[in-house]
Amino acid sequence: INAKKSAEEAEKARQAKIAINQQARGMALSAVVSKISANLAGKAEWSDKVEVSYVDEDGVTKKRQATPEEVEQGVKVALAQYTQGKSPQDKNNIVLKVLGMPFASTYAQNYKNQGLYAINTMRVDDKGNLIGNTDVDNFYALHDTNPAEFARIFGADLTGKLTVLSSMVLMTNDKDKAYREFARANVFLEANPKVKEAYTTEVSTKLAGASFDITGMDGNKVSAMYSASPELLNTATTMGVYYRANHMDEYTLSNVQDMVSKSYTTYDGHNIIPKRIFAAQFPDVEDPIAVGKQVIDYIKKDKYGDNYAEVSYNSATNEIIIGYYPYPISQLRNQLMVMINEDKRIEQEKANTPNPTPTQPVVTGYNPTNNADDRPEDLGSEGTYNPTGRR
Repeated sequence: INAKKSAEEAEKARQAKIAINQQARGMALSAVVSKISANLAGKAEWSDKVEVSYVDEDGVTKKRQATPEEVEQGVKVALAQYTQGKSPQDKNNIVLKVLGMPFASTYAQNYKNQGLYAINTMRVDDKGNLIGNTDVDNFYALHDTNPAEFARIFGADLTGKLTVLSSMVLMTNDKDKAYREFARANVFLEANPKVKEAYTTEVSTKLAGASFDITGMDGNKVSAMYSASPELLNTATTMGVYYRANHMDEYTLSNVQDMVSKSYTTYDGHNIIPKRIFAAQFPDVEDPIAVGKQVIDYIKKDKYGDNYAEVSYNSATNEIIIGYYPYPISQLRNQLMVMINEDKRIEQEKANTPNPTPTQPVVTGYNPTNNADDRPEDLGSEGTYNPTGRR
């Protein structure tokens, strides 16, 4: 009997402990979601921990840190909640914001590993069919939404590969072909690290003093150096390595030149700007580059008038720098909306303005009634006080 009572009490204690642990896990999940909600609203500190409060079996309130597993589950719940019904671009922006929060770093690292696995296992079979690109598509879209933030969260290795893949897609204008070319080269380079290193040295040497022609946002061609943009130089080198791997005996600078022409532009001939940032912000217009130039022109006119203001791109922060003013890329879209609303307001004012009526004869001198003055002309005399202004 005593043994049975002891077993029952032990089981009760075990069940109570399970209930307390379940309660703590539920509180942890709720705490993670709440912290994400607050951070998205800009109301919380960017700490790397999530504190959980719970009540133990003695009724005492205790505190602990959420475990990596609890954080991961909370992130998944929050993403499902905040991305529901959003457009693909808005959804990706939210994903990047959440994964960029310090306490989500472990989950972001695991997610990055998924991306590297997906891109490194993408294959082309003997029949030329692409295998395993579904997950790559998700990371591709996430990267193109905000390359700078993507790089900050996921690091250079995954970002570098997706930058090259994105450039290949833009250059070939054939996503399936670009994926297959990238997959073939990537499999070869990953299997032969020493060859990859040798190709990198070869390509970077060729690019070191090379120049290229590029079409500016105004449609005119200018010449620039690869060293004019660290992002371009890095991308061009990596691109050259992948083409060297794909076309073993055909590599020339023309491959990279073609990529530059189709992937980059310049506002004033001095600073290189990726075309993708305009395509991402203005996906619903026929010519994103032309619209991007109109927006930059508008900002320059508003801030500097007719004075000179240099326009450049900061890949580390994903900002367009106009003179002394940095503009996050997303602000270009907002500025376009301002311009459109301003044009609508002007058109509305014109529509509401009545047709001009015939003007009365203009008479000199003070005339509040606006009636014609038919009195004899007063010639006056030089030096005479003449308040009416009539001669």
